Amino acid sequence: MENDKYQKKLIKSAKTIVENDGKIISSLYENGETHNGVFALMILPRIALFCREAQEFYKKTVVESDVDKQIIDLRNSVKVICNRYNRMEKEFLIADQQQDEEFRKQVSDSEKSKNNYFNLGVYFDEKAHIIGDTNLVQTYLNEAGISDENNRRKKCFQCGEKLGKSVRRIQMLSGVHSKSKKRIPKTNYKIGYIDMNSNTEDSFFRIMENKGLNLLLLHMLGILGFDKYINQDIFDSHNTWRLRNEYITAHNVWQGMNTIKNHFEMHNPPSELDIGSLEKLIGKGRFLFSLNFRNCMFHYSFIEGENAYIKQENYRPDTVFYGLIESCFDGKSSEEYFPNLREYMAEIEKYISVWFNVDYNRIKWE
Repeated sequence: MENDKYQKKLIKSAKTIVENDGKIISSLYENGETHNGVFALMILPRIALFCREAQEFYKKTVVESDVDKQIIDLRNSVKVICNRYNRMEKEFLIADQQQDEEFRKQVSDSEKSKNNYFNLGVYFDEKAHIIGDTNLVQTYLNEAGISDENNRRKKCFQCGEKLGKSVRRIQMLSGVHSKSKKRIPKTNYKIGYIDMNSNTEDSFFRIMENKGLNLLLLHMLGILGFDKYINQDIFDSHNTWRLRNEYITAHNVWQGMNTIKNHFEMHNPPSELDIGSLEKLIGKGRFLFSLNFRNCMFHYSFIEGENAYIKQENYRPDTVFYGLIESCFDGKSSEEYFPNLREYMAEIEKYISVWFNVDYNRIKWE
């Protein structure tokens, strides 16, 4: 009886988090953040993750089956940097070829032979941190079934509308008024970009002979940078949706590093890739990625069967995630855990960054 009462309390707490995350996402739409091209495309999988997992929490489908399928596919692209290595490489090279063909059509035959066109764009914040790239975006869109270059703009807009409709309907399930949102301050971040051709020697990449690895590392750095330098600039440090995204990004980047290590332990690694150093770096992060915490960050339930992820003695409604962090990490509080996570991600960012040479003078600004 006491256990049933506690489980009902956890269900109510999880529902509150779903409500708050929905309000935060609604505010992004209201503030016009979702109309910023780079931001909108990079945030799509994260909004899809919310829509899908909130539906799972309420055990109700809020949109038509074809829309729901697109949301599921887009939600799955959140894990695009932590699949099997060969699958990732194949997906990134397909996107590279698609963009290559698209831009080759726009130049003369003589220019094509010189590879004198751009098929890859890399985005930066004003301090030249990488925050995304067009190959990653193309991969996201491929996952969502948006690969037709002629209708891409229209289909992207329609996809954003579908996600917005899904968010509104989830808010209705939550009993939240459509105009109830979280205040998010307007931001004025500056976006720059470098255009290049991925088929030619370019000083941006340190190891030209392994395009698949280059693209994977670029995507990892962009996803990490987008979260660190854009998302964290928009949301305050106690914003639960920011913290959820921050953990998911960290987990996926760490998992991507594991995938690289496992792959090149069985294949000849590039001379620049020291498997021993990589293994040590990965090992330092293991204590940050509890399976129970991972399950609750990717999904919304605090319960699995009869088991509660939050220990009853740790439950506190005045703490972030109601004591989940304390339960998963031997009493460590969120005030300790997230700074440790950020410090570790800074180490990984530093490790990946050395694979690229960013010339600030090459960056063009929007």
